[in-house]
Amino acid sequence: YIVITDKNLSTIYADTLEKIPNLQTILELKPGEKSKTLATYQKIVAALIKLHIKKEDILIAFGGGTITDLTAFVASTYQRGIQFISIPTSLVSQVNASIGGKCGINFNGNNNIGSYYHPSLIVTDTELLKSLPQIEFEKGMVEIIKYAMIKDEKLYYQISNDLISAHHPNLEEIITKSIKIKTSLCEKDEYDIDQRKLLNY
Repeated sequence: YIVITDKNLSTIYADTLEKIPNLQTILELKPGEKSKTLATYQKIVAALIKLHIKKEDILIAFGGGTITDLTAFVASTYQRGIQFISIPTSLVSQVNASIGGKCGINFNGNNNIGSYYHPSLIVTDTELLKSLPQIEFEKGMVEIIKYAMIKDEKLYYQISNDLISAHHPNLEEIITKSIKIKTSLCEKDEYDIDQRKLLNY
């Protein structure tokens, strides 16, 4: 396993990440969207080549949308495709960015280089959200509100009448409903031609 994460998360979760069986290395990136570049992509690929990473090895994306996006794109292109596992650590990535296969890097605009490539496993753990800044949690709630307005009236009223936080007793249920909404649309329209466009609401 090769973990790709950002420097903030590798500090917070250092003990946990070091316990991953057969861990080859942890590649740390600068936090934020500024890491989704061709230069960062080349840096990761160069590191994988130097480590002699083969087709049977597995990347682990441990982070928010930037990390899951970038890792997926690396996995889709390195040696014409290797496996990766997604462990989204932000609410946005748990309900949105890690699902649906879209991945890429920014080049003269957002995601001008990219592909569709799915993880072999997504691990969604609400405990990871407890280290999120409140503003980042609220960005994820925006996605959940959008899903509810598109497809689930009961969910909309549930989250409208309650203050949702990382410690909310029904958070796992709310996230699960959101994941099901996005998954159902992506399964029907993987390449964003028809029904998946609802997610651009």
